[in-house]
Amino acid sequence: MKLACPIVRDLLPLYAENLASAESRDAVEAHLQDCPACRKLLADMKTDFCASPVTETRPLLRIRRVLRLRWLRGVLLAAMLALAVAFCITEVQSRPYYLPCPSDLRVTDNETGIYFVSDAKCDSWESHITPEADGGYIVFLTLENTRRSQNYIDLKGEPHYLVKWNETYGSSQVYHKSDIRAVYYSNNDGMTDAKLLWGTPVADGVQELPRLALTYYLLFSAALAILFGLLALVFRKKPFSRIFLCIAFAPLAFCAAVLATRGFETATYSLTQELPLIGWASLALYAAALLGLSLVWDKKA
Repeated sequence: MKLACPIVRDLLPLYAENLASAESRDAVEAHLQDCPACRKLLADMKTDFCASPVTETRPLLRIRRVLRLRWLRGVLLAAMLALAVAFCITEVQSRPYYLPCPSDLRVTDNETGIYFVSDAKCDSWESHITPEADGGYIVFLTLENTRRSQNYIDLKGEPHYLVKWNETYGSSQVYHKSDIRAVYYSNNDGMTDAKLLWGTPVADGVQELPRLALTYYLLFSAALAILFGLLALVFRKKPFSRIFLCIAFAPLAFCAAVLATRGFETATYSLTQELPLIGWASLALYAAALLGLSLVWDKKA
């Protein structure tokens, strides 16, 4: 019995996917031998079946790509946070703390310059030359250790020169014996007066003051973060508000790095040692903030 075209067309999807029974397949094949229209419909149907998987998987591939990028940004976010923590810990561990004046420390001068001798052990020693109002100079000496390593060098009673006569310091500074008024030992604690080691006292209660540059950087960064944060809030309905928000996170990251390492005690005697590590920590925090913002914006989109 031959089937009519409407019945065959209902059976063609099952026939094309080999889901029809043997009797139905025989009846459909008998009809297809005499019906060009149904044969063409079957050929088109097989073409659609072959093309449909590619068409259907495109949205899935796009979703897979988006999820992979989101996962990658999450991994980078965690890595940047870990890097920022590592920089902060390194800064704290390598920050110098200053030793009290050793009892055997002596300062003297000769035809070469001013030097000190001591049998103390420390990580390093530093000297700072400070100009006076009348044109003379004061030398401040400190011995220091760090939490990461202690007693790295042994002074061994050998001469360590603070100033050498007629040598160029910096770009063009040359010191003579008559220029140096006194040498003081500074505990760098902001409370104890410096101890006179050589020369004549220049005043009562001499102290070497800490640097306040980090405090100024912190206040300036906080002001910038507030400014650009307010701009992002005011123009929150505009597309460019995200630019203001990204800019605001740069000084905010610096503030976070300073507070994580120094707290609110931002006056420091070792600015040149601490600032590079604080800067690297702030860069890592800023990268983490940008990655976090991109994840939040993608989730909203």
